[in-house]
Amino acid sequence: MFPTIKVSAKLIEVVQKPYKVEGNEGISYKLRFLVGDEIWQLKSSLEQTESLKTQISQIGSAEFVARSRKEDVTLQLANFLVK
Repeated sequence: MFPTIKVSAKLIEVVQKPYKVEGNEGISYKLRFLVGDEIWQLKSSLEQTESLKTQISQIGSAEFVARSRKEDVTLQLANFLVK
């Protein structure tokens, strides 16, 4: 079981940006939230970014899941429910 963090947050940006680095090409998917007075940026997926585009500038209840891979801790968005 992975720990979860529930906070009030504002979705401030949905990023779907093409990249080309050292011969690798693709699209970077990210979500940016305002949590308190800090900005949290998370890696995301095409499906999640598409579904959240209409909620930009909305404030809601965000639930993040903390995961660890080889000692690196990351957050993933589990839920974002607009108030």
